[in-house]
Amino acid sequence: MENIKRTHSLHLENGNLKVNGVVEVSSFDDGEIKVALESRALLIKGSELNVAKLSIEEGQLIISGKINEIAYDRVKVPFFKRLIQ
Repeated sequence: MENIKRTHSLHLENGNLKVNGVVEVSSFDDGEIKVALESRALLIKGSELNVAKLSIEEGQLIISGKINEIAYDRVKVPFFKRLIQ
């Protein structure tokens, strides 16, 4: 099985954040959105946040609203998944 690493990018313009390389959206509400990328997690905080577009097949997420903070965190890989790799 081929293990392909995706790259990611962020583009913020006029209150819209476009994120490429998205694997999963873990949770979201109007104040916080947690996004899983290939090897890290992305946390977006703000107010009136809205998921305008989500396409996991394309790895694309577009968020609108007032964005106050964007921060990275490491994705914790489950123990059994690490054993299999």
